[in-house]
This record gives sequence, structure tokens and C-alpha cells, in this order.
Amino acid sequence: MDVNATVFFNGILDYFSVQRFMSYELATVICKIDMSCAVISLPVACLTLLVMSIERYHAVAIIQFRSVELSTVGDNVAVRIPDVDRAKGDHRNLIAVVLERTAEGYYRLGTSAGILKSLYSIAQFESCEKHFMSLNDVYKNNQVSLRQAATFVSVGKGQGVFHRNCKRNCSSKICKCRASMVLCNSRCHQSMPCTNKG
Repeated sequence: MDVNATVFFNGILDYFSVQRFMSYELATVICKIDMSCAVISLPVACLTLLVMSIERYHAVAIIQFRSVELSTVGDNVAVRIPDVDRAKGDHRNLIAVVLERTAEGYYRLGTSAGILKSLYSIAQFESCEKHFMSLNDVYKNNQVSLRQAATFVSVGKGQGVFHRNCKRNCSSKICKCRASMVLCNSRCHQSMPCTNKG
């Protein structure tokens, strides 16, 4: 991450310090409220709302500004695939091509599985230096979710992990894992007794 400037705010944020860095496209914000800490990447234009919410909680915020190149049509980008949408052996990122940039600053992305249904902000993907696919490689007749696109490029059958919240001992088909003929795992229920763990 190319950090051009770091501004420390304690309690009340200095609005003019934020205005000084409005030329940057993206800010990585580390908000520390009590003992919890959150790291957020967001467009700098959203910082004014963040200023008000942090002032309300008297939080300590560290705001790092970085310059980001805006992606153009045809650029390759890497979209992070959430853990619940991919199998353990699959890639963490999905390679996509920028199809268009909307007037609001969001991007429509295309993959070999189809066009992604959601629009993405520049904070949700990273630009690739090399070109892995072109606009011609995008299957434009199909709209898919990120999970469906991840399943399409998966080395296996996709996600492969069931997130269930079993309340009993999984002895009947009420347990969705048993009904699917899949063994329960630690993500289903961590401390409950289970007869479907194999």
C-alpha cells in the first residue's frame, strides 16, 4: 500500500486536515473504539460522515490516504472472494475485466462465467498489472453472482462448506448436513454434541 499521508485524530476530528487530502481517491481508515478495531477502505468523499460518527463515540482514528489509479474499460482487476463463497483450495481472488464505469463511480465487471450482478466500488477490487483476459473472453449473455463466478473457476465443485447452525445432535434429517449426506464440520456447531461427524 502506497501511504502518502497519515493523519491522527484523537476524540474530535480535524475537518480541515481531511479537506487537505481530498485529492486522494481512497482512504484506509483504522477506527479504534474502546478495545475494538476496524479497518475500512472507503472513498475520501465519505470521510465527512465518518468524522461525525467517530466524534460521537470519542474514538481514536488513524486515517491513511493513498492515491489510486482509476480503472478504465478493459483493465484486469482482482475481486476478493469471501471465505464462505469459495472452497479451501480455491483462489482468493477472481480475475475480472472492467466493462464500464458508471456516472456514480461504480464499476461493472465481467468474468469468463458472465457479467457480475453487483456493481463494485474501487475499494472492492485491486488493479492487475498484467492482462489475463480481454473483453472478448467475457461471457456477456449471462449475469452471475460472485459466488457463481467463483464456482465456475473453482478447481472442485465450488464452496464445499456448509454453514449451518444445528441446535440438536444431528440424528435426523432436520440437520441440513445429514439431509445433504455431508458430514458436519466445526463451522456447523462448535461445542454441540453431534452424531454426524464421522
